[in-house]
Amino acid sequence: MSFDSKWYFRIFDVIRIKIKFLLTKLGLRTKQSCAYCGRDQWVIWTCSDYMWRNLPKKYHKTSLCLECFVNLHFGKKLWLDEIKIHGYITNDLMT
Repeated sequence: MSFDSKWYFRIFDVIRIKIKFLLTKLGLRTKQSCAYCGRDQWVIWTCSDYMWRNLPKKYHKTSLCLECFVNLHFGKKLWLDEIKIHGYITNDLMT
């Protein structure tokens, strides 16, 4: 039986996401983080409703970073004109 490192480290990702979510709900943290990977948001982007509906249902009412959004599409064709990048968040705004 081999050790599955992806599963092992995924547990730490889930714990990190839950802690960030709790701190945000308590008002101790103002940064928005990705519901999948837990990283802080740095890119302000939007996509069409059609593309968002192609995600698994548990992510429909959450916030995702652009990288996780693309990875969750599981090889489906993405059109660049349907994803719009509006800006970037700097450290000055995230304090």
